Amino acid sequence: MPDTQIYTYQDLVEHLLDMYDNSRAGRPLRMARRACVEATRELTSMHRWSYFESEQFLRVSAAYSTGTIAYDHTGGSAERLVTLTDGIFPDEVQHYRIIIDSDHYPIERRLSDTTITLPENQNPGADVDAGTGYQVYRQSYPLPVGFVALGNVFDCEYDKSLPVIPSDFQQSHHLHLYDTPGTPVEVAIRNDDEFLNSLSVVFCPPPSSANEYRLTLQRSPRPLVTEKYSTGTVSIASGGTECTITTGTFSAKHVGCILRLGTTDSEPTPLVGGIDDSDVQPVLERTITAVSSSGSTCTVDAASDDDYTDVKFTVSDPIDMEYGAMLTALMRVSEASYCVLTKRDRKERDERDSLAMRAVLLAKERDSRAPYAPVIPYYNPFRRVTITDDD
Repeated sequence: MPDTQIYTYQDLVEHLLDMYDNSRAGRPLRMARRACVEATRELTSMHRWSYFESEQFLRVSAAYSTGTIAYDHTGGSAERLVTLTDGIFPDEVQHYRIIIDSDHYPIERRLSDTTITLPENQNPGADVDAGTGYQVYRQSYPLPVGFVALGNVFDCEYDKSLPVIPSDFQQSHHLHLYDTPGTPVEVAIRNDDEFLNSLSVVFCPPPSSANEYRLTLQRSPRPLVTEKYSTGTVSIASGGTECTITTGTFSAKHVGCILRLGTTDSEPTPLVGGIDDSDVQPVLERTITAVSSSGSTCTVDAASDDDYTDVKFTVSDPIDMEYGAMLTALMRVSEASYCVLTKRDRKERDERDSLAMRAVLLAKERDSRAPYAPVIPYYNPFRRVTITDDD
């Protein structure tokens, strides 16, 4: 079996510079990088690509109501303080809500095992006597970084799928139909203000018990951050996975990047050669899996096949797409984007757009992985029940 082909951010940038006969410097280089980022984002949104389909497991937390609480609105050790007796608040209770006298309030902070505070504008407004019953529950859970769209939400406990409904409907149902924790019957997707730049799956009603769900979702590709890093030289021993750098420094953003080694005199070039007509094929190509705290070493995913001492290198983010169907489309969309960013004439822009759209259509056809879509009827054991009269 051949090794998997690796295409990097640097490869794509130099493809654009080479195509438009520009040097690797100044504005042409910046525009090439920008075109690659824009094209990656644009192509991702053009189709529900098979490569970006994934499955996630989500375990929800049980509601909690052990013990009783008192609420001190002001003047205590902290403002808007809830104190729990005969219980311990969950570790992540700041992401929960609390029910006090049938009213639901978000939780601002967890101060200790037995104390929490409520927000300034969402609280009972007056002291609540000790010995009051309560319930805390978690309704929403953040979706993975890079989430694009949700497919199926499957309840592993009750062996059923939950419908995904609009957020407005979920809020109305929560207020009027499911105002206390129970067994979720539906979910919605929205920003719950818990995490910046992220969406969450919101259950209705909120889960009353711990349970596991299986989610199918569409993700976005790995961001293009490191186009090319090549400061200094590196060394790695035969059979080893630790690579040492001199002069330069590895950083945390290089984890997941592709490390390519050249020679003592020259940096490695892409498979087709460099834009300056050089051709130094990588003697070693590995994925960086970890970087030391000092940045002086990195760990790669597979052992080196030889000793390499003080050789030049490049580090670049991989293109996180399926090459068989999507790579050509990405190249054509990148070319069209670069054409716009560098203010080429209208005729050339139209030609590039046309080529890009044709490549995208072909990529969509190639992405049809299933030869047919069988219809599997849902089994309902009560569908043909016969009612008899005992009389």
